[in-house]
Amino acid sequence: MYLKSLKYHRKYKNNEWEIKNGVDEMSLLQLYSINLIVGKNATGKSNTILVLDTLADLVSGLHNPNELVYDTAEYTAEFVEGNSKYEYHLAYRDGIVISETLDINEKRMIDRKKGEIYYESVGGMMSFKTDETVLAVAKRDSVQHSYLDPLHEWGLQLRCYQFGTSMGKSRLEKDEHSIKIVNIKDTDEVVATFLRGEALDKQFAQYVLKDMKNLNYSIKRIDTRVLKAPVIDGIGLAVEEDGLVDYTDQIEMSSGMFRALSLLIQMEYAILVDTPQCILIDDIGEGLDYDRSWKLIEMIIKKAKASKMQVIMTTNDRFVMNKVPIQYWQVIARDKRGIRFYNQENSPQVFKQFAYMGLNNFDFFASEFYKGLTIIN
Repeated sequence: MYLKSLKYHRKYKNNEWEIKNGVDEMSLLQLYSINLIVGKNATGKSNTILVLDTLADLVSGLHNPNELVYDTAEYTAEFVEGNSKYEYHLAYRDGIVISETLDINEKRMIDRKKGEIYYESVGGMMSFKTDETVLAVAKRDSVQHSYLDPLHEWGLQLRCYQFGTSMGKSRLEKDEHSIKIVNIKDTDEVVATFLRGEALDKQFAQYVLKDMKNLNYSIKRIDTRVLKAPVIDGIGLAVEEDGLVDYTDQIEMSSGMFRALSLLIQMEYAILVDTPQCILIDDIGEGLDYDRSWKLIEMIIKKAKASKMQVIMTTNDRFVMNKVPIQYWQVIARDKRGIRFYNQENSPQVFKQFAYMGLNNFDFFASEFYKGLTIIN
């Protein structure tokens, strides 16, 4: 299942904020299998990632609306699962669900206002009742409502990586034998993920090693070891680098190197256990040099295409923008009440026209050409 389109509005005290289609406010924002959200600082890139991550937590039942900071909001989302189209609408106010509907291939399956949900055993709608703070899609019966399983799994398996953070650099594990279950939602559990990956596939470390070499890191081995600092108890990731006598443990690694290693370990694990559906990466490449940032994005795109996962990344790096084809772009722009998105779907002529102008991608963004403006030399 992947998220095809989205519209969002929230209210917090007297402030309102929304995500909408940049050209047609009546239409939803269209998303692709590969998405790079580009925008200036403080335009709403990270906020957009948070909105998607929150939607995943809601439909999977990990959180209820009354547990959120923004407890008054409205989502309209469309998903695709094989040949089926899921149209989901959710609105809650002060943590209480006030509207929730689900249509699959234009057939109503949930209507919260009517208090009805489709039961497979009877082949029709029946009355239901749940707590006012709990979503109907999350409070499902997997026998009677198996059609909700794809939506639930999408939310449960979505991963959100904040690349500009430590990515688990300070998280250690007690020993190599204590890892049985990995919480894929906790993206700081990178050491546990690595150990579990090795337990499932003896070649797992080699997959990650190959990825790191493709980023031009001169590494000949990746494993886990006791850290050098005696005051720190536990084991962490370690690499053997060409030209160095001693190994480098995760505390000693540069932030950029560890972030790349952490992300690649977790993506390889997702592919190994065959569960990737949607991956969010905020500030992709932060802390890496230009060449490695681009190579990392290129690698992610290839992995996404090979495994059919949906990837949504953000950046404000002009060098990265110049390398990533604008066919993947979601250009973000602020307005009075939130943000608008411009892409190849809602502005096809503008994107097509720019392709013949002989300018670099960053000019498309910096000049606001995506809004249909004319570049003045």
